[in-house]
Amino acid sequence: MIRQATTKDISVILELYKKGLEELGCHDWQESLLLKKVVNSFYLAPCFLLELDEIVGMAGFTTVTTSHNGVATLNDYMFYVLPEHRNIKNLGGLVEGIKSFADEHMMPLRLEFITNNDEELRKRVFKLHGFKVCSVVGEYHG
Repeated sequence: MIRQATTKDISVILELYKKGLEELGCHDWQESLLLKKVVNSFYLAPCFLLELDEIVGMAGFTTVTTSHNGVATLNDYMFYVLPEHRNIKNLGGLVEGIKSFADEHMMPLRLEFITNNDEELRKRVFKLHGFKVCSVVGEYHG
């Protein structure tokens, strides 16, 4: 089941956010800053939860206003599903729930999947759900 989070879910959202960051290799975060990000984003845009017997995934959003045209866009700060629950049905259900919200509120939607050498798979997931792949992001750690 996909549902929109309530304030009662903030602690679970924070835990999933930390797990997502750790999986990406980010271990030097400050919990107070993560909590601030989750709470501030919660009041700007929805957070969607993937709930089976328990909450196993999230798509947390914030609203970003582009500087060149002033359009408000739903932008994810963390899209994360526990590894043992990652499959096309669960991921697709979460993406489709988000798209429905964006359509209902007539807001552009931007998702960013951080990858570890599986860019082609991510592109296929985006295209399967009607997204246009419009950017490539690089990181340099000298």
